[in-house]
Amino acid sequence: VAPLSAPSSPPSRTTVERLKMAVRKIPTKGNKPGEPTFKLELDTKEVLNMKWEKNMGTTFTDIKMTNQFDEFHTFKVKCTDNNIFRVRPPMGAIDPKASINIRVIQHAQDRPPPNKHFVAILHMKCTAADAKKNNWRMVWRPDAKPEGVIRIPIVFVDPAGTPGVTTPSAPSPAEAIPPPPPTAK
Repeated sequence: VAPLSAPSSPPSRTTVERLKMAVRKIPTKGNKPGEPTFKLELDTKEVLNMKWEKNMGTTFTDIKMTNQFDEFHTFKVKCTDNNIFRVRPPMGAIDPKASINIRVIQHAQDRPPPNKHFVAILHMKCTAADAKKNNWRMVWRPDAKPEGVIRIPIVFVDPAGTPGVTTPSAPSPAEAIPPPPPTAK
């Protein structure tokens, strides 16, 4: 029996790129491997429902974030597509034991594809002086390491609050619960 040998060549770059693209299309809730867990409190962690209807215009939803710690924390919010989403405020600080509302605004002309978009929130401790300066580019330098990260998938729903036809596939209530068996009388 011949010993197993290493592959003659590494996987082609196109194979690696395809795998990365496949992973990016799946919305993630939480963290990627190696990222620190999110430590601040959010009122929404599972999914962010955004209303969307043709010719509806701009809609928004709010995320309430609470700093339950005794030190200042700074945050940074990212979205998957700046042509569709805006965030107010995109960066800021939260005082100890305080809360802040983050508004996610969408203005898509066409319904965005399902299972593609999410909001990422990063946070780390900061000094009171940094929190008062409002100079977030200095705090969030490219070499800054966040102390917590979370990704919240975005699901587009019709104005009535139910997922539209092109949102992630989930069984309808009629399909999810089988009808009761007939009873004999």
